[in-house]
Formats: sequence, structure tokens, C-alpha cells
Amino acid sequence: MERNLFLELLEDSNKVSLYSPHFEGETYSEFEKFLLNYKDDPSCWEH
Repeated sequence: MERNLFLELLEDSNKVSLYSPHFEGETYSEFEKFLLNYKDDPSCWEH
């Protein structure tokens, strides 16, 4: 199965740019899916 992938610019500033892989036909980028899946898991946000 072949899937098309592009890099989506999520945030851009003078010092850094944040990109995330995004598969064609999907609603969310991989970064957005990560945040949605783990937003309520406190172990992901502990230092």
C-alpha cells in the first residue's frame, strides 16, 4: 500500500520552524494525532 506524505508547517518563528508529517487524506498531522492521543496521559508530560 502506497501512501503520499507531505510535511506540514505547524509553527514558524525567527529562530525555529516546526513541521510534522501529514499523510494525504488524513485530517490530522502525526504531531496533532500524538497530542490528541496523549493529552490526558500525565506520564507523557512529566519531567
